[in-house]
Amino acid sequence: MLSKLATRRAAAAVFTSRQAIATRRSLNLARSVRAKTVQDVRFKSSRAAGALDPGAVDPVNQEILTAVDPVPVEPKKEVDPGSLDNFDMCDQLKANLRVMGVNNLFPVQIETYNGVRSGQDMIVRSKTGSGKTMAFALPTLDKLFADKEAGVHRRKGQPAALVLAPTRELASQVKREFEKLGPQLGCVAVYGGAPIMPQMRELSKNVDVLIATPGRLIDLIERGEVDLSRVSVAILDEADEMLKMGFTEAIETIYAELPPKDERQNLLFSATVSKEIQRIARGFLNNGRLVDLVGEDSDKIPAGIEMIAMSVRPTQAQKSAALANILEQYCSGDSGARALVFTSTKAMCDTLSTSGIVLETGVKCLAMHGDLQQSSREIALAAFREGRAKCLIATDVAARGLDIPKVDLVVHYDLPTDFDSFVHRTGRTGRAGRAGVNIVLFKNAMDKEIGNLERFTGAKFKRMAVPASKSLTKNREEKVVQSLGEVSNRDIDRFVSVASSILENSDDAEKERALATALALIAGSRKATDFSALSGRSEMQSMVIEGSFEPRNTRRMAGDIVWEMMQLFDRAGGADKFGLKSNQIRENALDTFHPSKCGEKVVFDVSPKLADAILSAQEEVGTNTFSALATEPLPELCDRHRANYVRNEGYGEKGRGPRGGGRGGFNTRGGRGGSRGGYGGRDNRGGYGGRDNGGYGGRDNGGYGGRDNGGYGGRDNGGY
Repeated sequence: MLSKLATRRAAAAVFTSRQAIATRRSLNLARSVRAKTVQDVRFKSSRAAGALDPGAVDPVNQEILTAVDPVPVEPKKEVDPGSLDNFDMCDQLKANLRVMGVNNLFPVQIETYNGVRSGQDMIVRSKTGSGKTMAFALPTLDKLFADKEAGVHRRKGQPAALVLAPTRELASQVKREFEKLGPQLGCVAVYGGAPIMPQMRELSKNVDVLIATPGRLIDLIERGEVDLSRVSVAILDEADEMLKMGFTEAIETIYAELPPKDERQNLLFSATVSKEIQRIARGFLNNGRLVDLVGEDSDKIPAGIEMIAMSVRPTQAQKSAALANILEQYCSGDSGARALVFTSTKAMCDTLSTSGIVLETGVKCLAMHGDLQQSSREIALAAFREGRAKCLIATDVAARGLDIPKVDLVVHYDLPTDFDSFVHRTGRTGRAGRAGVNIVLFKNAMDKEIGNLERFTGAKFKRMAVPASKSLTKNREEKVVQSLGEVSNRDIDRFVSVASSILENSDDAEKERALATALALIAGSRKATDFSALSGRSEMQSMVIEGSFEPRNTRRMAGDIVWEMMQLFDRAGGADKFGLKSNQIRENALDTFHPSKCGEKVVFDVSPKLADAILSAQEEVGTNTFSALATEPLPELCDRHRANYVRNEGYGEKGRGPRGGGRGGFNTRGGRGGSRGGYGGRDNRGGYGGRDNGGYGGRDNGGYGGRDNGGYGGRDNGGY
């Protein structure tokens, strides 16, 4: 009797359990229901059957456990916050995005879409290359698609959305972006430097979005060609630049033609927004909020950009030679990188783009600045985008806001006057998460400007030498060999008879030279200039010596380095073997040197001839005390010694001091004195006399006399 009752109760429990699982369909709830059911049944059936053995297996319980169906566990799906499905976006706009291959939004678009779509006024600050144009284009287009679906009719010349841009190129670029995202809508761009009549004809059609530069738009308003009274959203792109360039008055004139600010939406997008810009901009906004995706973050440069600083003496000849080496290294050949070179003046753009030393690299360069006709600028941009020109040499204003895909290299030929411009320039590469290279040419390896840029941007620069002639020659050789496989059979057939004639009349050695001559002709014979990584001087090679050095004792340090050189040459068979003389090495070996921060290395400059001899001698004796800095970055240099130690000048401002004068050079004469002469050099004479006293004595001779007294005596002789 009891067992039948237990069975009925168990069956009822199973039915109840299955019902609960079927109705709730929740994994956690189903598990708890099943556990409770089994526990209750076990307790009740064990009491009914009189089973007191806790280890006994009740066949009824076993039947219940096997009767309850297991609930499958589905893996938890990760939600992508940037997925298009997460946004209130019309089907047409989503379809357009997917045609472009866009399935996810970037952070700036994620953070602003819903707010802009709901009509909020915003100032948006985001890093260069983060997708700001699409951030304001998407919600604007979505609202326009909704108007179109609702049958909203617009009169000709009455746009619903207005975008103001500082430059012609940026206006054209924004138009292209809107046209890609919303080809079903009408977008028109108007800007100066181009004929006005075609733009007027475009405005006579239905216009949903008008993109304009301030000057041309005011001209069209005065002609009665544009009516801004129906604008529902007004956007300032590169807002800080618009206001900094003196467009404030023009913008106020344009905004006076718009509906009242509380009846329209106002958006300001930029990579940099200073407090002053915020103050001015709020006059155009209606209770707008600041969306700052940069904040106080010091890391203002995209992570994928490699930051390189190259020291070059600030003469036109030296800098243009350095630029030529850089362009040949990075941009030559069909698969070479595309580069943007920034200069401070329009004249320099023209000079570099037509420079003979740059043209010799074979890299086609085009100028881009405000004095060029609009047609010339558009042709240059098209050639650059399509890869027919590998280098665009531009001013800041001309390149502001340009979104040119696949820019691999940015070169700062001249540093800008402010940090924000540097961020904008650098952001031309490394866009949308791609890798890029940013190179700064500067005048001294320890220039404080590089440190300031590091602090402002949060990026760390590698101090490297301008690409050297040896590495360029190696690149040429590799590209020539690669290009041989790309020659068509038709072109080869044209030269078969010529090749046969040369080979028939040549012995084996001459055949090799004939082939080598042909390869050399293909590779080109441009003579590249070598530059020191340490000082930026031309025709100098930076080297590193490993060891333990005392940074304070500069004379001893220099002597130790020269002594190591002499020992190396002695072990390798003498300096004469390498075309050098011992006294030349002792007196003129070191040009500039600087200890590393760790104290275990010293970087120094020597002539390329001496550098080659040192490396050859090392190879013979099997040591590696010295190494050449060619493609490796400079080690971190000792902060205490900001100035380089230069032969014949000492350190500091060329050996000059306020009273004691500069210390002498580490090889020959002392530095020129201040009120007193400089301290003596290591080998020869003391410093030249100052106003009052001669230089302190060197190891051998005293310093030359000053205006009043002779120099103090040296080790052997008194001063003159």
